[in-house]
Amino acid sequence: MVALDSDRASRLLLWGGVALIILIAAGFIGFGYYYTVIRPRHRTVLAADGISISYLAMKRRMAYDLQQNPSYLQSQAALASLPQAVYQELLDEIVLVTRGPSDQGIQISPADFDLQLRTKIGVAKDASLQQFAAAFRGVLQRSGLHEDEYRRMVLAQMIEGKIRAKITQELPATVPQAKVEVIQVATKAAADAALFRVKAGQDWATVAKEVSTEPNKATTGGLHDYTTEGDMNPAYSGFAFSAKPGQISDVITAGSSSAATYYVVRLVDRADKPLTAQQKPGEVNSRYSKWLSDMQAKMVITNHWDQTSQTDALISVLKALPPPTPTAAAAPAPSAPAPHPTAHAGASPAPQGTAAAQPAATAPAGNPPVPNAPVAPGGGNGR
Repeated sequence: MVALDSDRASRLLLWGGVALIILIAAGFIGFGYYYTVIRPRHRTVLAADGISISYLAMKRRMAYDLQQNPSYLQSQAALASLPQAVYQELLDEIVLVTRGPSDQGIQISPADFDLQLRTKIGVAKDASLQQFAAAFRGVLQRSGLHEDEYRRMVLAQMIEGKIRAKITQELPATVPQAKVEVIQVATKAAADAALFRVKAGQDWATVAKEVSTEPNKATTGGLHDYTTEGDMNPAYSGFAFSAKPGQISDVITAGSSSAATYYVVRLVDRADKPLTAQQKPGEVNSRYSKWLSDMQAKMVITNHWDQTSQTDALISVLKALPPPTPTAAAAPAPSAPAPHPTAHAGASPAPQGTAAAQPAATAPAGNPPVPNAPVAPGGGNGR
């Protein structure tokens, strides 16, 4: 009896030891999985002014932008620019919601936000809270964004619109504009040769007509009339708005090393000129971009959106794309005349955004979203 108890105790100790080893191994595996898989997904890749953007939030926004702008898929270069474009887009949103109202004296009332949100998701102003909640859940499900992310996006768009309207109203009657002569070529050697010729006193228009790749060189001879800084080619706008009249630039290189464009520029004149209707949008864009840059220069920005993170996120987003819809095979021509179709052959398909084109998505029941609650400026989305 004593021996039996001893054997049982030994077996219990043995199985207990095995179980303990399994638990310890599982713990190490779980710990490693958390630190190598789960934690990196939730890490912060962008933070500023109390708002944090996680790796997963960045991926959600990349997928959303790709959904809204399929043109990203038209070329490798466009697709490769998506991660950095989304980073800048989210940074601009942070600037807008945290700095825009106070710096520009802009107010967004809850009622205004509610109306804009309802308009964006396609809900009537007098729709019930339940109708709003159902529509909002469907929009969130289709967009892939979290509610706070979607609200911040809408709020930022409203603030941007008000800032642009304010800039437009405050545009001066005249602004500095530059008149330049340009020679644009595809190689450094051609640019060096053109620079040598114009510096030697050869007629600019003659050289431009012979070697420039600008499409209208035959009629303009490389002359660009008075242009605002915002509307001028950024490759040489810095030179045009800092040089002295008559000064010729060195060779200016723009673009990547594999697809570079080279310029030789002479500043003809720079003076204050009235803004035309065509110039005003470019001037507004320039002043708005400068405001964003000035605000960002005052912020402490945490940027962990490195190249590895960008590449991993882009690959993951592309893998999650639905497969392309196969093209239906053409039906064989009938041997007898087919009956007239009910619908007119030239009838337009249902427009995007209608019930026919985008049926409402089913979402799990829960507390309905509150329509008129803008996202708090400090609200993060590090989930």
